[in-house]
Amino acid sequence: MNRARQPGWLGDFAPKGLKQAVGLMVNYLYVLDNIERNHENYIANASVARSSEVRDLARKARKLAKGETAK
Repeated sequence: MNRARQPGWLGDFAPKGLKQAVGLMVNYLYVLDNIERNHENYIANASVARSSEVRDLARKARKLAKGETAK
């Protein structure tokens, strides 16, 4: 398949990739001292460790999806 080169943040921009992940790629930073705690927190509370910047972007995206003004 011969496609134009896309920016890295688009991840898998094939139809299946866009359907599964909206075509975005996220990089992970593994802090070894936090892995077990993050895992346990995810298992117990379905809480995903993330930076405040990512949390804020997710909040804005949810608001925009509902048709609200993102602030």
